[in-house]
Amino acid sequence: GFYVCPGSHRPRWARSCGGPEAYYCASWGCETTGRAAWKPTSSWDYITVSNNLSSPQATKACKNNGWCNPLVLRFTGPGKKATSWTTGHEWGLRLYISGHDPGLTFGIRLRVTDLGPRVPIGPNPVLSDQRPPSRPVPARPPPPSASPSTGNLPTPTILPQEGTGNRLFNLVQGAYLTLNMTNPTKTQECWLCLVSE
Repeated sequence: GFYVCPGSHRPRWARSCGGPEAYYCASWGCETTGRAAWKPTSSWDYITVSNNLSSPQATKACKNNGWCNPLVLRFTGPGKKATSWTTGHEWGLRLYISGHDPGLTFGIRLRVTDLGPRVPIGPNPVLSDQRPPSRPVPARPPPPSASPSTGNLPTPTILPQEGTGNRLFNLVQGAYLTLNMTNPTKTQECWLCLVSE
């Protein structure tokens, strides 16, 4: 088995747990997660760590390696709410074996990648002559047939020209549908903005 102890983000009462030289596990009770007989848990730590021997990646990576011990790391509720990931956090992991428990330290840090300067796009020359959106067309009654008494046909109704504002809305809607079809998760966290200049 193994057990994991948090580093600097632990509460003050856990200062007896030591530093990286003791893998943050200098005394019993410091462990917050792992796979050991006593099932260490925590309501405040940022991660849980457990074995992951059944995943296809683990099976492939550990095929000819008897020392392989793939792990799965999950973020807890407090971990998902923490805003300090850009500076990072450390943990110690110790193997639970007879005698001295060997260990290691590991850290997790969020690295934000700069995508470069944002380049505005627009205005769209196709949509330069904008008119307001079309008004909904009211339902038309069926055309009357020729009057038997006069023999005259009814005059045709002239429909108003479709507004070009519809084209603008259709363009935004098309961009959304394209983005949603090619990368569905992006439309959940992305706003499509239309700026008129």
